[in-house]
Amino acid sequence: MIKDPAKSSKSASPATPDVPASPGPKGETPPTPASEPSSPAPASEPSPPPVPEPAPVPSSAPAPAPAGPKAASDKIKVLTFYNEFVLIYYPCAGKFCGDIYSIKNIKNLVKNIDLAGNCDETNAIQGQSGFLYLCYRDVDSSIIWENWTTDTTDGIKFDKTYSGIISNVTVPNKLQSESFGGALFKAFATGPSQYSIIMGSFSGKPNPMNNIYIPPIELFAYFLTDVTFISGPYHIYQNIQTDGNMEVEFQIQACNPIGGGSGGYKCLLSIKSNALDSYTKFVAITFSSTGEQLSTIPFEFDVQHAPDAKTPATLNLNGGGWCIGVYTKNAGLDCLVYDENGINHDTWGIPTGDYGELGGTPNNIMWAVKSFSDPLSWSMYFSDKLVGFNGNY
Repeated sequence: MIKDPAKSSKSASPATPDVPASPGPKGETPPTPASEPSSPAPASEPSPPPVPEPAPVPSSAPAPAPAGPKAASDKIKVLTFYNEFVLIYYPCAGKFCGDIYSIKNIKNLVKNIDLAGNCDETNAIQGQSGFLYLCYRDVDSSIIWENWTTDTTDGIKFDKTYSGIISNVTVPNKLQSESFGGALFKAFATGPSQYSIIMGSFSGKPNPMNNIYIPPIELFAYFLTDVTFISGPYHIYQNIQTDGNMEVEFQIQACNPIGGGSGGYKCLLSIKSNALDSYTKFVAITFSSTGEQLSTIPFEFDVQHAPDAKTPATLNLNGGGWCIGVYTKNAGLDCLVYDENGINHDTWGIPTGDYGELGGTPNNIMWAVKSFSDPLSWSMYFSDKLVGFNGNY
């Protein structure tokens, strides 16, 4: 069931009327939603009439703009986790603020948390019991990571349980416009409070503004445990491109643990050798926690689309399969549902349109945030069409 667009969840900039909100990017407090009217206070004794103030002198100066983070310009990011909560995180006064809301009432702030700051870029990854927060610092090519857990046994608690640093990374990097949201970076949960980070390397990148690379393209896996320990990097894939075409459009679409408790992992890659092709090849690779390949023959299938279409993002579906995003300039983004055998099963249930952040909860409630246009608010769409979907046919 998709919410009517006129009834989509809509929230003002992160704030709360009851809990002091963290300052916005300029050290000012974000605006708060209007509170419910309170009961009228008892009437007081009449007081003498006030002395009239002098009439104000008209000013030609414009009124100051509202304070606080603005969705269209202040790098606000969104993550759903623990089937119930929404994390909205944004830069504020030299650090990063995290505002946690509940899907049950998206306008009420549940908790405000402080995240590592002085970041050139940030990312948060949904986990089994919380989320992983990443902070990239270009000055020393490092990634700071924080493992946050959720406890609802006695109230609602969000705790930073572990943290660490990965040094001398090649992705992200500013020079080649490689980012957390780029083609050669993907992080995913491997267990309770455990995660893996996949990063790539390449021979060349003719245009930093797209995902076209000169092979060989290599992928490496790191594993973060529930203690301050990192294993890897392990070499898990190499694309040599031996068909004579020296350039290839390449992207790590999604990664996830293999179902059935085998202890292995799977990444879905997209490869397009010709920008004018009306299809994109998807390749699934499997590997262990020590980087060993579990299958020597990668699974492949093609997704057909308009020649000018892009496949910018893929979402894992719990229960198997993927939701593969296909973007066309005139229509916007749609997400096509595929099972583990590469068979299409309709779409995700959210209308085609222009979206920024998108994702799914652990029980396959799909969500998308409309591309920011109103600087003071944002809209979030949900669909439960894929709850119970079984992609392991």
